Amino acid sequence: MSLNTKGYKNVANGSNALYSNTTGSNNAASGSAALYNNSTGGYNTALGVNSLPSLNSGHLGDDAVSQKAFNDFKNNFDFKKLQAMPGK
Repeated sequence: MSLNTKGYKNVANGSNALYSNTTGSNNAASGSAALYNNSTGGYNTALGVNSLPSLNSGHLGDDAVSQKAFNDFKNNFDFKKLQAMPGK
């Protein structure tokens, strides 16, 4: 968020996450270059390396999970434990 001027309530975790953000607010970017080109868009969520890197101004409410992040979750999450939980 090195270019941020008036944006607020943003979360950026990872190298160059939300790099171009200037006035966009309520965004969450986790992963290298996540939401890299977003400048004024708000309410966007990007999870994983290079997720939504080309999203720029004016977008509201876009969400993305990178293919790698999705595959890591799918391959490592124990669905059997979830199914065994009471009430499921």
